[in-house]
Parts: sequence; structure tokens; C-alpha cells
Amino acid sequence: MLPFMSLDAVTSPAIGASRDLETVASDITLVISTDVAAGAVHVDLEGSFDGENWFVIASASYGSGGGGTEIARNPDYRARYVRARATTVDANHVVSAWIGVILPPGSG
Repeated sequence: MLPFMSLDAVTSPAIGASRDLETVASDITLVISTDVAAGAVHVDLEGSFDGENWFVIASASYGSGGGGTEIARNPDYRARYVRARATTVDANHVVSAWIGVILPPGSG
């Protein structure tokens, strides 16, 4: 079930695939990977309790000229449904996003 790929090599703003976690969970983590082309990328990790009304849990972004891997999480939010939403993908960029649960050290 987790981790799963929500965005697969998108080149423009997009709403990724969502996943029902089958329980309300915390410590939900977004991992994005982008190429090294010039331009900006911004991806939100979104959560929902009903699969219809979405809120932002955490965000990851790169500025102009950046690229690589970025991790974002906010342990203060809980959700049953999760998805990634690419809100900014500048020209010539490719971004993918995975969602999982990464527990902090010592938490189990």
C-alpha cells in the first residue's frame, strides 16, 4: 500500500493519484524527484478525511536552476486519503512524487 507513486514524470501542473490509507494516519511523507533543468517546481502533499475535501499537509519545492530529491512532512496533520498536487512545473522540468509514512527515530 505504501509507499506509492502519486505523480509519474509530469511536465505541467497536475493532480496525482490518490490513495485510501484505510485508516486515519499521521507522519505522512512526500518525496519528490525532479530533473536538473532550469525552472521552478512546487508540489503539495494533500490529505483528506472523505476523499473529496482536500487540505495541504506539507510542500516541497525547488527554485530556478535546482533539481534532485526533496522530502516534506508535517506530523501535526492526519488524513485518511492522500495525494500529491504539482502546482508549479516550469517548462522543461519533469517531476515525480511518492507518498509514504516515515516515522521519526525512536517512534517505533
